[in-house]
Amino acid sequence: PAGHRDTAAPGRALVLLPDDPRRAADLAALLGRAGWEGPRVRHGSSYAAAGDAFVIRRRHPQDVARMLDELRDTGRYPDLIVDATQLGDLAEPNLGSVDDQLDTGFHRVVELLREAARRAPDQRGRDVLIVTGLAADVTGGEPVHPVRAMLLGLLRSYMLENPRARCKLVDAQDGVSGDRLLAELGELDGSQIVALRGDRRWVPGEREFVPDGTGPLNLRREGVYVITGGLGGLGLAVARGLAGTGLRPRLLLLGRRVTGGHDAELAELRTLGAECRIEACDVTDVEALRRVIDRASDSFGGVNGVFHLAGVAGGGMLQFRTREQMAATLAPKVHGTLALVEVLRGRAGLDFFVAFSSRAALRGLVGSADYAAANAFLDAVVRRQPLPGCVSTTINWPSWAEVGMAAREEQPRTGRSLSGQAGSGQAGSGTDVRRWSVPLSAEDYPILDEHRLDGIPVLPGTAQVDFVLRAFHEAVQQPDGRPVHLRHLVFRQPITTPEPVSLEVGFEAHEDLWRFTVRTAPLSEPLSEPLSEPLSEPLSEPPGSAAERVHSTGEIRLADKADEPDPVDVAALRASLPERRVPVNDPDNRLFTIGPRWPAEELWLSGADPGTKLAVLTFSEAFGHELDGHVLHPTLLDAAVSLARDPDLEPPHAPFAYQSVMVRRPIPALAYSHIRRRPSGADTIVADIDVLTAGGDVAVEVRGFTMRRVDESMVAPDTQRASSGAGIAPAAGVDMLLRLLGRSGPGQVAITLSGEDAVARNTERPPAGGERPHAPDTPDAPVTGEVPAASAERAAGGASLEDRLTGMWCAAFGVESVGPDEDFFDLGGDSFTAVELVEEIRRGFGVDIGIAAVFDHPTVAELVAELRRLTA
Repeated sequence: PAGHRDTAAPGRALVLLPDDPRRAADLAALLGRAGWEGPRVRHGSSYAAAGDAFVIRRRHPQDVARMLDELRDTGRYPDLIVDATQLGDLAEPNLGSVDDQLDTGFHRVVELLREAARRAPDQRGRDVLIVTGLAADVTGGEPVHPVRAMLLGLLRSYMLENPRARCKLVDAQDGVSGDRLLAELGELDGSQIVALRGDRRWVPGEREFVPDGTGPLNLRREGVYVITGGLGGLGLAVARGLAGTGLRPRLLLLGRRVTGGHDAELAELRTLGAECRIEACDVTDVEALRRVIDRASDSFGGVNGVFHLAGVAGGGMLQFRTREQMAATLAPKVHGTLALVEVLRGRAGLDFFVAFSSRAALRGLVGSADYAAANAFLDAVVRRQPLPGCVSTTINWPSWAEVGMAAREEQPRTGRSLSGQAGSGQAGSGTDVRRWSVPLSAEDYPILDEHRLDGIPVLPGTAQVDFVLRAFHEAVQQPDGRPVHLRHLVFRQPITTPEPVSLEVGFEAHEDLWRFTVRTAPLSEPLSEPLSEPLSEPLSEPPGSAAERVHSTGEIRLADKADEPDPVDVAALRASLPERRVPVNDPDNRLFTIGPRWPAEELWLSGADPGTKLAVLTFSEAFGHELDGHVLHPTLLDAAVSLARDPDLEPPHAPFAYQSVMVRRPIPALAYSHIRRRPSGADTIVADIDVLTAGGDVAVEVRGFTMRRVDESMVAPDTQRASSGAGIAPAAGVDMLLRLLGRSGPGQVAITLSGEDAVARNTERPPAGGERPHAPDTPDAPVTGEVPAASAERAAGGASLEDRLTGMWCAAFGVESVGPDEDFFDLGGDSFTAVELVEEIRRGFGVDIGIAAVFDHPTVAELVAELRRLTA
């Protein structure tokens, strides 16, 4: 047992006490002994506040908001949130009771964490201590309540989304001594999951499991198998694996919606000897599910196995998710699992039930706390073997490769490259390919040294722009006085350099422009050998090194100088914006620390038009000699565009994309940035910006510069970001699945990639960052094919534009359906998803749209209208 250490500086703790009076009194006393003073909260029939004693009503989140507002307004906001409301017994969940249990469990904790962060004076997540029971199984035979188990996935994700916050979950059974619990309450040093049993302290771990044999133990010849989520890419991969056994299985593929377009896949399955049936069924509708299973049983003579793959991707940081959005993510894993258990219980001939879970339940997942919690619920249900006479197994998968758009995006665009400065060659397809590379380290590149996140050097996005321009000039084409036009520039992930890296810009010719990719690899693992012969593969082939990372992509070409805009009357522009302000740039409201190479800033604004402003940028004379070494000096461009966000009034945002950047001349030491904000969705800033010289000449025209609200975890250094790798190849994943079928062994198995743990380890101190969002391990829908521009409105087989576009969105998010008014970012969209979606739209509809279209038209319905306008 760990002894008590005073590692957490006691401060103010907001404590939500359990309903049991004895437990409440004991916990309050222990927290006092641990040094945590502050408000104590109980449940009651009406809201009340008297000093530090509060009474709030269950299922009234407005009471939580009211309480937190009072604490903030009176200067008593807590440093720590202690939630002990999840102590005590809880009835077994069923379809009739689970919504109420979710209300008082998962949703209530989420609302508390979200409201506490929103109302905090610093707008950051609080340190969190959850004291609960029935959430963890130490021995393999302890009772675990699925709703309580959700807290593990939730809290692990919260840890990653709030890397500066300390977070702890303590699962304490009756019989734990007060001193043992006191030691945990007083020790809040890092993020931990802890179970207390008697005088023992347990933490999560894992052990290797090697199933006996090599083939499926429990597949029958002509067996009948149901696959929920069976029409997604992952479901079809499982179906192919079953068909490929040669046992002539009879398969029932269930999807929430059956829209056609699966003829090729079904033909392949039948060629392999399988008999297939497709049914539309929402797995959360128990009566519809019962009818479908009954029909299959009557037709085929029973059901021998079920694969539960149905899922809805989470998406969005916990702080920004609504209850409705989270409920949609929970439904297939929570209600769908309970419905399946109810329908399948007591059926003869059922050999196995396999649930496809995600390692997000074990490790957490940035931007998908609801998805992680939903899978933790699923795991807890299945581990208890809920179907007598049937072997039930839940499998926590990592990402699957080659299934859906997101999986394809995990393979960076790369090919052979140079260790020298620049080179060229011909791809196998005859495409002209150019490469340019340079070593990069904080020691040799001062701008990198001056731009840090928690001490880790992070290359500004504008430095990537400068490197692309420099590479274009040296490896492709000198501008000779012509403007250079960059389009559709998207940032995939930041460049962090705790150790030196090799940065490469690769160019691939396409008609009258060049597509480029910026990537890095550690200097210890060079991107490839020096170029000595024509390239044997195009840039789009998979990488040769797992350490290579893609950071940005876009297009570049020379433009016509004749389109030079007229000079701007800077004096008149400033006169129209009479309010002058020098940004405070509070370090607590910015992600990065910056150095003296960043220019001094002042803003000119008008209360009548808050979306328009003029920034005056003054570069330090001490570094003036550096300006000639850059096409666009990164710190000047960074200040010019990042001031689209008001640094004093808006929370931190990070650059996401540029629709267009027209570079006409270098930015001088004294420059002006004329910023016009566009209308945009929540948590998004979109602006058009002209960077001007003192004489009013336009140096740079930026259109559709887009920023997204983020926190540290979304721009975390690579060294602190768990790599998702390329994922499991479908053939390998299905082989693993078949080896597990029906075998005795643990009821829960996690599949890991090389070098990765299945379970998140406890940390001794708060990490500086977390995982980048990546596509959750949910079923992928099939990728739709191309549609000629002339037939965009109605594709082969009669699919409408709406159906085609909806199919693309489903494939992008790995889900079976997307509503016409569901928001791209609410669904969990990020730069990877947006780029692939836009590229798919360009190919499928023959239109040239930029990534900004996703921001301007973030729903299927809005994008349909825009495509109709473009293809009219």
